[in-house]
Order: sequence, then structure tokens, then C-alpha cells
Amino acid sequence: MADLTPVEQAILEQLTADYAAEDAARYVTEARVLPELERRGTTCTLGEVWRAVAAYLDANPGILAAGPVGEQERDERNAARVAAAERLFHQAANCHDNQQYDDAMALLERAELASPLHTPTWHPYQHYRDAITKAKAAAAASAE
Repeated sequence: MADLTPVEQAILEQLTADYAAEDAARYVTEARVLPELERRGTTCTLGEVWRAVAAYLDANPGILAAGPVGEQERDERNAARVAAAERLFHQAANCHDNQQYDDAMALLERAELASPLHTPTWHPYQHYRDAITKAKAAAAASAE
């Protein structure tokens, strides 16, 4: 089985759930999942990702049994994921503003897992992780 990060696994699950019933597992892997993971710098091979997609489908037989997901349903699913991620992102920003850096980081991680293909506001999640880390370090340095 592929050694996927939590975000890579979330991407795999999202794309597999949205496309597997209309495309063969190999196609979902080659055309949807692997290109997205490669864009993010994955170290997993095609075979590893293909096996991970197959394992996910084996563990979730309802995906294929439900039949193809139409564009409107995919859009609705994505909108719900983005809304959940944005709520968590705004909670993380509020924690950051209140110098609750550990809570901010945890909420940011949850936001990315909720909608890993979404970029919040204007920057990728890593930008915000870096900002929280920097603010936490500055706060610790000023407390010394």
C-alpha cells in the first residue's frame, strides 16, 4: 500500500468518490489522482497509488454501487467541502489573531483535509502554516 500523507489520502478519497463509478480505477489513478499528487510533490509511484485507489474502493463498495456521479452532484459535494474548509480556515484565522497558535494550526490542518483541492483565500495552506509557525516563534521569543 502507498505511504500517503493524510492530505494525499484525502485527495485520493475525494477524487475516487467523485469519479470512480464512471471511470475505471486505473483511469481515476492515472488521469485524476496521480497528477494531483504529483503536482504536490508526492513520492508515490503509479502502482502504489493505483493499489491505494483499489483498496479504497474495496473498503467503500458503495462508491461503485451508487453509479456515476453527475457534474451537478460533484459541484454540490465540492461546494460543501469548500464551505466546511472555509469555516475551519476562518476559525483558524481567529485563533491566530488571538495568539492561540496550536489551535490555529490544528484547525488549518482540518480545513485542508476537509477540502484538500481548495486553496483558501489567496494562498496555499502551506503559506498559512508558515505564518502561524512564524507568529508562534515570535511570540515565544518575545516572552523570553
